[in-house]
Amino acid sequence: TSFGYYYTPGAADDDSEWGRIRGRNLTTDLFWSNYEQLLDPHLTDNDTDALIDTIMQREKDNHLSCVQSNYLMQNADKIGDIDLWIGSFEAAQPPICWENFDAVLNITDTEYPGMHDSIKDQQEQFQ
Repeated sequence: TSFGYYYTPGAADDDSEWGRIRGRNLTTDLFWSNYEQLLDPHLTDNDTDALIDTIMQREKDNHLSCVQSNYLMQNADKIGDIDLWIGSFEAAQPPICWENFDAVLNITDTEYPGMHDSIKDQQEQFQ
């Protein structure tokens, strides 16, 4: 036809296909926020794969950081200007509690299963 366009199936414009390359889950948002790097003509296939891995790891780290920050804000409050926090039972859940705190003082009779093992693992990391 003289108007419109011709659609070619498999022309790499379907994000449901290219976004799942080897389980990487490169979303359209991630692609467009990094497209200048991804479309660099000097990149080899291996360079592009490494860049995608870096983008995905950065996204995962950002997500975990947001989850941890949100978790901390919902379950604990900082006391004054010192680095001392008071929190709910949820704030002491291992192993995520070690992402936010160096020590946990539990003043209840209830304890998370596996807390003793989690403490031992934490201590071994610093020996």
